[in-house]
Amino acid sequence: GAFRVRFKYCKIIAAGFFKKLVQPGDEVVRGDIIANIINPMTGENTTDIYAPTDGIIFYCQNSPMIYQNSVIFKMIRRLHN
Repeated sequence: GAFRVRFKYCKIIAAGFFKKLVQPGDEVVRGDIIANIINPMTGENTTDIYAPTDGIIFYCQNSPMIYQNSVIFKMIRRLHN
């Protein structure tokens, strides 16, 4: 039978250094912290990035420096258990 895959994209709203806490293939639950954005001037964690849904990380940005509105994660949403 046919199946449908639903993707979810995570975009970042602020620029900074990107510290990913998960890798492609990792399963996450909505609300898990999956990355941090670090202020390049102070070295402080400015933003925690949370998983927007239950699923599997399909793509993860590799660049340590990210820019506003960059796609940092692509996830395959879990549709059922």
